[in-house]
Amino acid sequence: MPSRCVNEKCKKNPEDSMDRVIANADGDLACDKKCLKEYERQRDHFFKVIVHDEGLTTRYLRGEDV
Repeated sequence: MPSRCVNEKCKKNPEDSMDRVIANADGDLACDKKCLKEYERQRDHFFKVIVHDEGLTTRYLRGEDV
């Protein structure tokens, strides 16, 4: 199964990029530094906003857009 970039807005396979970077301790990859920055923004939003709001957390767990 091909890899996907950790940036949820990116649909590319980071293994195809010469600029790929490791995004976290799990070894997940971002296509480049731009995707890494967007991933970090998404991650921070998740932990600072979504997990502290019951409604948003429920929507996230249901797979809905949050």
